[in-house]
Amino acid sequence: MEVFFDMLPEEGWSTSLYPYTVKAVFIHLDDPNEAIQTAICSVLRKAARVQTRDFLEVAEECYEKQSHPVLCKNLMDYARENFACN
Repeated sequence: MEVFFDMLPEEGWSTSLYPYTVKAVFIHLDDPNEAIQTAICSVLRKAARVQTRDFLEVAEECYEKQSHPVLCKNLMDYARENFACN
């Protein structure tokens, strides 16, 4: 998944597929296995580069539902700090 998000252009990918895909990845941020959480965080950091505004919207929506909201908040902070211009 990291390679997938590395290869997407920063803007202009599908406005419906991007949120759908990112939401599907965010679901796994709640996995009880810490190794999976870490891997999912890496994927989501890559996803944050692409369509950052959409990423933040999805992240904010998922934040309230997460068992690990700190991980979600950290990803939102990362996106805002590194890709604010997108």
